Amino acid sequence: MRAVIQMQKAIDAIEQYKGDMPLSIYLKQYCRLHKEMGSRDRRFLQELSFHYFRLNKALQHSDIKYTIATAHYVCTEAIDEFIIFWNNELQLNLLNSEKSSISFAEKIQQLQINFEQQFPSAYNISSEIDKKAFLENHIKQPFTWIRCKRKNVETVKAELKLNNIEFKISGKSANALGIKNHSDFSKLNSFERGFFEVQDLSSQLTGNLFQPKEQQTWWDCCAASGGKSLLLKDIEHSVKLLATDSRPTIISNLLQRFKKANIQHYETLIIDLETKSLSADKKFDSIIIDAPCTGSGTWSRNPERMTYFKEEEIALYTKKQFNIAKAVVNNLKPDGKIIYITCSVYKQENEENLNRIATENKLTIKQQQYLHGYKENADTMFAAILCK
Repeated sequence: MRAVIQMQKAIDAIEQYKGDMPLSIYLKQYCRLHKEMGSRDRRFLQELSFHYFRLNKALQHSDIKYTIATAHYVCTEAIDEFIIFWNNELQLNLLNSEKSSISFAEKIQQLQINFEQQFPSAYNISSEIDKKAFLENHIKQPFTWIRCKRKNVETVKAELKLNNIEFKISGKSANALGIKNHSDFSKLNSFERGFFEVQDLSSQLTGNLFQPKEQQTWWDCCAASGGKSLLLKDIEHSVKLLATDSRPTIISNLLQRFKKANIQHYETLIIDLETKSLSADKKFDSIIIDAPCTGSGTWSRNPERMTYFKEEEIALYTKKQFNIAKAVVNNLKPDGKIIYITCSVYKQENEENLNRIATENKLTIKQQQYLHGYKENADTMFAAILCK
């Protein structure tokens, strides 16, 4: 029976996974070792695995078959053969013969799912977040969002339509398009030509805080692979940019992306701002701190993190964020600003840490906000402006 084989593969893959790499990468490696699986089987294994990690702690059942089957039922819109088979086999009593379909909300109510059991340190989620809506949103995979260069938006839309790739136009950014199902963008001509970047909607919206002026000097001090720097350069190409990170391989990726996007007027540097700082005579109009964080605002995209996250990570990241902010303050011009960003929903990393950074470095909090991605099929983020 196909459903039995699918369950066996899912159990095998889940039990071998130790959380030491992203689940998506692990599953690709697992499938390469099991060449007997066809493309349909690989996709379904990915579904079952992701669904399991969305609800494994909330369902709290000792039988992994129950958890996999029930999680798949909750997270899937359609009732498929897998659900029907295991509903009968395990006597789950999930299906109502009088209903051909049931909504996500009805499923949650039916099973009385407590999402606070699923999400680590849920009590630390900021009061600025609608906790119930945020947590329940974790049963769904967010859209893959792309940011089109302003002059290329219509070209990108046309090619997506030509390739039958459905997309949603964001009401918050004319350049942002959301795609429900993952697609191979590398085959699109507009991607090859650098007409768009893959970047989450909330990440794109942090650019509203930038407001750069011509020829200003900017420092992206935790640049990673350059997402915020590319966004900044698309807003104002004349900005003189320094992009730094502590990891050489990440800077290498950034350089490749900059070359493809034809970015000019920039420098890069490898520096660990927890142990070093730039010379104090190096001054910037604005500094972007896209701070390393727990990533708790992205766990609907990476649900395995809810299982393997350790609560002490909050304090570790909070300390790291504060140290980085302290290291860059002396490089800010008298009328300059720091843009502080995390993809976390924990108050310790956001408003509480922001207050400490401001107080101990004699800065003023000009603006702070959460970007409620859970309302937009996107990640949830925090962004703020600090001024001298």
